[in-house]
Amino acid sequence: GKKIAESLIRRHETLKKFLIKVLQVKADIAERDACGMEHHISKQTVNNILKFIEYIDSCPLSENLCMKNFKIFLETGKRPPC
Repeated sequence: GKKIAESLIRRHETLKKFLIKVLQVKADIAERDACGMEHHISKQTVNNILKFIEYIDSCPLSENLCMKNFKIFLETGKRPPC
């Protein structure tokens, strides 16, 4: 039981972080969405999302250009020049 609970918590936190940090979803919405997603997502997908977050976090160009441009795209609907 404890192992299952820990796995769900890890899935939830990973999904929530991905939704907030990468997809720029508001925290309250990310919390709600992660609750639904955590029960239906594969272990491989969660692991790859976690690796992607780690990759973004370790990028030497923290808050890198790609993420900045994505945020602009979300706000304006237009892709900034690369």
